Amino acid sequence: MPTAHGYIRCSHKRSEESGLGLEAQEEAIQRYCQRERQPGGRLEGVEMGEIYCDKTQSAFKKAFLQRPEARHLNYAVHPGDHILFARLDRGFRSLTDCMHMVDLWMSRDITPHFIDFDFDFQSPMGRAFLQIRAIFAEMDSRLKSAVIREALDRKRARDERISRRPPQGTRFVRRNGKMRIEDDPESRAIIDKIVRLHDGGMSLNQIVRTLETYDAERNCRQPNYESPRWPRSTVYDKYCYGKNLQQLEPYGLDVKAGGDALTIREAAIMAAGLRGKP
Repeated sequence: MPTAHGYIRCSHKRSEESGLGLEAQEEAIQRYCQRERQPGGRLEGVEMGEIYCDKTQSAFKKAFLQRPEARHLNYAVHPGDHILFARLDRGFRSLTDCMHMVDLWMSRDITPHFIDFDFDFQSPMGRAFLQIRAIFAEMDSRLKSAVIREALDRKRARDERISRRPPQGTRFVRRNGKMRIEDDPESRAIIDKIVRLHDGGMSLNQIVRTLETYDAERNCRQPNYESPRWPRSTVYDKYCYGKNLQQLEPYGLDVKAGGDALTIREAAIMAAGLRGKP
């Protein structure tokens, strides 16, 4: 017997914790399935299957098959099955991704349903409307992303806090009632020390123990090698950051706090772009 599978998604942690977004989507799918399974409905003779839920997954940053539960859904459906979405933008925030998956499913005799936009996608008019809706869903995400980037750039220019953690080599300080970013000599010294030790032949695990011993002696406490102040992943990040900055030095690029502070990713991208140039 053909089966109708549901798909719901939320993008942010607060939506997942509240449950409101996911519950509303699931209720919309359940109501649609109950209505359309009546005689003469689009799901007549179709049984209701599982509802797949992707929590804190961005449809703008991740294509459908890159999301874990969406991938499981794609593997679970068979010819004659149906896939139900409460809204088109819950499944897709990209025109390319949307049309690729819709064409793929229809070639496998699988019918997608977007409850807020239920057209016959096989007709020229229905396909055109689907593309228009997908374009607007993508545009909405791009506009939100642009606004967020602009706001973050303004805060960086004012040396204001934009995340829970400061960039490498910096620290948060409170000035005039606001959190600002400034250089942290201690953090810079630790980064330089990690690079020097690792380039000298010491492994990351040995560096972790060395730093934990140093910090314990400095703060008059017992070293905790099971839960060190700088775990291996942090030491590795600081090493990568320090090496990238070393590659920027020959070009006269002085990385400071505030608006000019580089994240690990930014330093790596800049270093990769300059690498090999005279």
